[in-house]
Amino acid sequence: MARPAHRPNTYTKKVGLRICELIKEGLTLNQIIARKEPGFPANRSTILDWTYDHKEFYIAYLHAREMQQHVMVDQLRDIAADDSNDYFIDAKGIRRSDNTATLRHRLMCDNIKWAAERIAGKHYAQRLHQELTGKDGGAIAFQQIVDKPPLETPEQWERRVASQIQERQREVIQ
Repeated sequence: MARPAHRPNTYTKKVGLRICELIKEGLTLNQIIARKEPGFPANRSTILDWTYDHKEFYIAYLHAREMQQHVMVDQLRDIAADDSNDYFIDAKGIRRSDNTATLRHRLMCDNIKWAAERIAGKHYAQRLHQELTGKDGGAIAFQQIVDKPPLETPEQWERRVASQIQERQREVIQ
């Protein structure tokens, strides 16, 4: 892929591997860029471009993302076990439940589960197994059913139309 002159490719194998190590530790691309380590790109799009331009980085990046989900699932346990912000002492000295903190933890857990199901689905996705079989375990029999009225003979059609005409004439007269 040809790169515009204003966006030079600064990829090195050393920087690529370091980024993948940080991803495995659970850091996001924004957090990695904010570290401003030597050789790191200034934005996410450059890192994502590297996945197209460098096959070895792409493979390492995919593996790092999958490993990141394992780390994040471990964090789920930590979030669930952390009850330090679940309660607070109000101005009267009464211990109260902090619903905001509880809802924030719930949202964090739901987001991690959602990401884990999509990125590392073979490990964390809910499995649904369906098996369809026909009678006595055989093949499924298909039958086409068409809801059409039976065809009328010409005589039946004439009688039906004549009776409809007579009914309409009676309605007009009344």
